[in-house]
Amino acid sequence: MIKAGGIFNVKNSDLAPVYREIADEIGFENTVKIYNQFKGQQVSFPQRLYAAEYVIRYIKENKGNMSVKELAKKFGYTERRIRQFMNGEVRCEDRKE
Repeated sequence: MIKAGGIFNVKNSDLAPVYREIADEIGFENTVKIYNQFKGQQVSFPQRLYAAEYVIRYIKENKGNMSVKELAKKFGYTERRIRQFMNGEVRCEDRKE
């Protein structure tokens, strides 16, 4: 395990390209944490940050405060999908997104 404080005089430019990009965004120490946690694994990130359960709850709580268009833009869904969430046509366990 590499410790961020254990390596001296390391610059982001000294890192492999993918780690350099990460370090430029979140800093060297956080990059080392990610490296230690996931090294050797292929990691892919879903396009959507929020769980469907949260999105559905948020939509229900803010139905009158935001338009379908605003909700779609905020969460990266189509307006049709937002309406489906609103109408209960999509359950979280049915989602394949």
